[in-house]
Amino acid sequence: MTVIDTPVSTRGLSWVAWRQHRTALVASLAMVGALALVLLVGGLAMRGDEHSMAMDTCQADTFACQQRFGPFSEKYDNLIGLTSLVAMFMPLLIGSILGGSLLAREYETGTFRFTWTQACGRMRWLRVKLALLVTGVTVVGLAIGWLITWWYGPEERFDNRLEGMNVFDAMGLMFAVHLLFCLAVGAFAGVVIRRVMPAVSVALAVSLAVIMILTPALRANYMPAVEGPIQIATNEWKLDTWWVGPQGQRLTNEQMAELADKSVSALPAKGPAGNAARLLWSSQNHYSPVMSYQPASRFWPFQFIEAGWMLAIAILLGAATIWRVRRSPT
Repeated sequence: MTVIDTPVSTRGLSWVAWRQHRTALVASLAMVGALALVLLVGGLAMRGDEHSMAMDTCQADTFACQQRFGPFSEKYDNLIGLTSLVAMFMPLLIGSILGGSLLAREYETGTFRFTWTQACGRMRWLRVKLALLVTGVTVVGLAIGWLITWWYGPEERFDNRLEGMNVFDAMGLMFAVHLLFCLAVGAFAGVVIRRVMPAVSVALAVSLAVIMILTPALRANYMPAVEGPIQIATNEWKLDTWWVGPQGQRLTNEQMAELADKSVSALPAKGPAGNAARLLWSSQNHYSPVMSYQPASRFWPFQFIEAGWMLAIAILLGAATIWRVRRSPT
């Protein structure tokens, strides 16, 4: 019997890929849709209160503006914290599941032996699946990242967006970048482990370690910190504080407290007491508090730096995945 290889269209391969992963894709779209609805409703409510409290017309670092922000913060802090947490972890979960099942399902069920010997070939099949997922998660991720940035606008002028694990990890580019990173980690884990659940678990563990531990540690060093007097600035990322003496000597906060306590205790028992006395003595003897910080204006440079190295790792993992599939025996 003669076997005739019939060319398979890209549309047909896309349909098969959708059929294979439709459960995970539909669940992912449902989660993203629910998050988008919360962001839209919450964002409209926050912007309405921002306008009614005249927060959008005041200077953020003034006392009057801080007083207006107090009731706003009490009303929305819990909602913002919970929503930010969900928005930070959602791309890790979705990316790890989609990536972990991308190829591991073929290996685990044994269908790769049939699929990769058809007219389309293993590499074309892989390219179609990768293109479908990468394009989809990029478009959806950028849209959600923009929506989160808009949603966070009323809080933005009063809060630090750079530090540690917070809304930085979901705003702007990072929602899409985390999706792509976790997708790449999951795909590589799947082609190495060849089991869906272990691959998803490994991808999730690695992604959590990178995003929760490594990126906050690296972020503080993306650009040299700025040093200056301690101010009431509301949205700078404060890294460290210390004191500088009249001869330029540097003292830690603990050293300064000990020195001030000894000096104040030797003074006559009159005038201010406690912390007020220590601050007065420090000022009179020319000791100045200093802080190092990352300015809020570096938000977008930090976004591009972090997106750059994470996408570079994702590309390397994608190339390693393709190499493994190419060399894998059928």
